Amino acid sequence: TGNTGPLLSHGTEGAVGAAVVGRVLDERGQPIPEAMVWISERWQFGASPAVVPAQEDPRFVRMTDAKGAFRFDRLIAGAEMNVWVHHPSYAPQLSAPFSARDEVQELPPIVLESGIAIQGVTQDTGGNPLVARVELIFQDNGNFRSGTLEEQRAQDIRIGKLRVTESNDRGQFSFPNVGSGSIWALRGIAEGYATAEIMPVIVQSGKSPEPQVLVMDTEHVITGLVLNDERQPLSGAVVNV
Repeated sequence: TGNTGPLLSHGTEGAVGAAVVGRVLDERGQPIPEAMVWISERWQFGASPAVVPAQEDPRFVRMTDAKGAFRFDRLIAGAEMNVWVHHPSYAPQLSAPFSARDEVQELPPIVLESGIAIQGVTQDTGGNPLVARVELIFQDNGNFRSGTLEEQRAQDIRIGKLRVTESNDRGQFSFPNVGSGSIWALRGIAEGYATAEIMPVIVQSGKSPEPQVLVMDTEHVITGLVLNDERQPLSGAVVNV
């Protein structure tokens, strides 16, 4: 597989584990080919924080084959790993974590469901519909991230943790294929208006969530000045709010 050594996503060295194998299936038990399986070290209380790279290391990303199968080699034995599975036709899933062993380990089948839709409207404070960009953001487990915000955002879009759409002229939007048991945030962005957020949006099994209403208020502007330690203007600084 081209692995060069027993490394975790943040580059810690340790004892070499054996292979981890598994399959991704649909709700009927049929294999799902071309599903992306992405693993990262699971953060544990009291341990050094795991750093999730903004550029996927090919050792930690696999695409399932025609039988829905995947295989990872040379993970660090004993490392707790998260498993995220994404396919555009199914609801993405954060699967049960696993600990790499020094023997070939077969994970339980990962079943992706078709999911349900999160729907809603974007409007101003007077109830008038707004055309807006709407983002659905998966609420992650707090891993530390490397890379710029732009790189992190691009990664989240690639792996299905950030989904983006635009509401229509009646303010309506919809995100299909959202899995039960997952927690998300909604964000609405329209020029000339303040950003609106709804958090958390919880998808419960067997229940269609209520339509979400993103109300965008009057925009306010924060301005400022960035200086260096000699009180000189500093260009190129990234300012986050």
